[in-house]
Amino acid sequence: MYKEINDSEVLYMINDSDDSLELMLERYKPIINKICYKYEKIGKKVGYELEDLVQISNISLINAIKYYKDNRNTLFYTFAINCIENNIRTSLRAQQTDKQMILNKSLSIDQVIPGTDVTLLDLIEDKNIFDPIDYLIFEEKQEKYKNFINNLPFEIAVVYEMKNEGFTTSEIADLMKMDKMTIYNAFKYARNKMCLE
Repeated sequence: MYKEINDSEVLYMINDSDDSLELMLERYKPIINKICYKYEKIGKKVGYELEDLVQISNISLINAIKYYKDNRNTLFYTFAINCIENNIRTSLRAQQTDKQMILNKSLSIDQVIPGTDVTLLDLIEDKNIFDPIDYLIFEEKQEKYKNFINNLPFEIAVVYEMKNEGFTTSEIADLMKMDKMTIYNAFKYARNKMCLE
């Protein structure tokens, strides 16, 4: 039924009845879903679920209905889509501020620590296991080390990793088909770079 009525008629009817507002929300539901799927990946990165994006879109559509003026030579459809997309983008940007990023990256106390069946809550309650702050510091060091290795030239990164795994200079030279002095210089370069960071 709602497909047979154009937007202008529904907008006119909204002034008289809340049912017409529901009609407009139902009419734009597939369009809203399509827009929300478009932003779903970005939304997940900042802590928004698909339902959050749909909610933002519905509010944006209601605001578009409220502020639309038909004398602007713009179709309501175009105006509504612009309002919806602009509000989603604004909300996603707002979630990426430093304050929000801290909240988005916070850990749940019910989160299970990888490789164990222990949650962060268990760590807080039972100090005999280890301090959760130690775990977070360890995670931070792991991330820093991973970034350090990824920023080294490939051969130097391999030499540094092998040396840290306990390989001797001779073993590394044999495996990588390089002379010992090159291995020594590569390791020294990586170690010095690590000291600077």
